[in-house]
Amino acid sequence: MAKKSDSLEDHLKKLILSTQKEKISLAEIITSLSHSGRPLIIFFLVLPFCQPLVPPGLSVPFGLIIALLGARMTSKYPIWLPKWLISKQISTHVLHKITHAFLRILHKMRSLIRPRLFWISRPHVAKQCNGWLIFLLGVLLAIPFPLPLINLVSAWPIFFIILGSLEEDGIFILIGYIASLAALIFYSSLIFSVGSLTCKFFEHHAC
Repeated sequence: MAKKSDSLEDHLKKLILSTQKEKISLAEIITSLSHSGRPLIIFFLVLPFCQPLVPPGLSVPFGLIIALLGARMTSKYPIWLPKWLISKQISTHVLHKITHAFLRILHKMRSLIRPRLFWISRPHVAKQCNGWLIFLLGVLLAIPFPLPLINLVSAWPIFFIILGSLEEDGIFILIGYIASLAALIFYSSLIFSVGSLTCKFFEHHAC
């Protein structure tokens, strides 16, 4: 009888148990989860940004790593990340707090998640689309916009896409696509507004 593969909850629990030091680097987290595939690494890295209060200094390194891993999902090449990026360390207390919070969420969501709509969760084209969407959203996550709660806009679409991919649940992937469209419209409007205000500012001072 084949051994049942570990669930998403099992992987997160193993990560908690394996981190006993005061701080842990992103390289150690990635190494710990690497045998489980890129989607699980992205899922874990996006967790901190799916809540209102995020530890400072994480959005740039985490966002860039998520973007790079998203791009890697579109190819068969091994994961490669710059050493200066993955040397960033975070408190294991923060790590455990975030992981426990989302284990509770996943437990509550378990009855809603199941394999379905395989035409969107399994085909290679869909996985390519997921990878490029995550790349784009990761880049947006890494941009330090000085607005409260803005990380939620790009983090939750990634969360839904990755959760749907890990569980082969096409409904969650579709939710992620809709949330991604809303996020791209929001960021486009924001960038356009900032650009317009900047132009007006310089035009006013040029007079």
